Amino acid sequence: MFVVGGQASRPFVWFPLAGQRHAIDRQDRHVPVGEPMRCLCGVSHPRGGESKAEWLWPTCERCWEEACRVVGGEEAGVKRLG
Repeated sequence: MFVVGGQASRPFVWFPLAGQRHAIDRQDRHVPVGEPMRCLCGVSHPRGGESKAEWLWPTCERCWEEACRVVGGEEAGVKRLG
């Protein structure tokens, strides 16, 4: 699921929400603070304010599993660090 130039053509991006890094619907990445963001794990969380530390939050396991399924993770040799 990759296009020329190394740009990912996947329908999600990673975003910090509710104490974890979630894979959200690409269309939700610009919603205003307080509006819901749809996650691959099936949960919606309101967008919060931004800080530098939130990018260090742990990754949502359910989002990771679904993201790997979407991009063919096991077949592509994707492995989780840690």
